[in-house]
Amino acid sequence: MSQPLAHLYALALRALDEHDRRADALRGRLGPVLAAAALAASLLSGPVVGGTHPTSIVGKLALVVAVGGLLTTILRLAEARDRHLAAYEHLAATFTAMLWGILVMLCGLALAAIVG
Repeated sequence: MSQPLAHLYALALRALDEHDRRADALRGRLGPVLAAAALAASLLSGPVVGGTHPTSIVGKLALVVAVGGLLTTILRLAEARDRHLAAYEHLAATFTAMLWGILVMLCGLALAAIVG
């Protein structure tokens, strides 16, 4: 294998290892977060769905905190999506440029083999 292709292969393996490490870290954090969210949803769904509207100050405050937390979470997820979208687009453009470079290199090698 030629030196540039070997270098690209090593870079690709490193990128895949890094992606796998990040995915494992995300999976490790995702379980407890989902469990806590399921617990909170199950505890809050009964009074919200089947109960009456909160009349006490504590009940109203809890409702405001819950709705505020939901809106904050939605806004933070949208910001994170936008922030990572640019990185994904940059990664796709870089990968496309690398593929074009490999294609041009292979066409040059084929042309050299035909001429030679």
